[in-house]
Amino acid sequence: MIIAMHKQLLLTLADVRFVTVGCQHCTTKVTIDLKEKSEYAEKFNILLANQCPGCRKNYDSAVGHALTALQQACDALAAVGKYISFQVVEENALSSKQ
Repeated sequence: MIIAMHKQLLLTLADVRFVTVGCQHCTTKVTIDLKEKSEYAEKFNILLANQCPGCRKNYDSAVGHALTALQQACDALAAVGKYISFQVVEENALSSKQ
């Protein structure tokens, strides 16, 4: 007997490649490739510039640190990434579209 069904999205850690950062000051979004570093990232050893390319205001410094930690975690778990998965339930997936 099925009591309840929920739609969900299942991603393995190996599937995580791009992350999008939204500026807290404007509507600009920057998408970062976690698998292949950009020339900027290689040159300055950071994933995200300090300033939003749209409004030129500074990002919260915690965002850059969190992205670096995420990339390090993905790199460290690459060998077992297909065994680690994330589940996103429908209501959370819908609220993140805003």
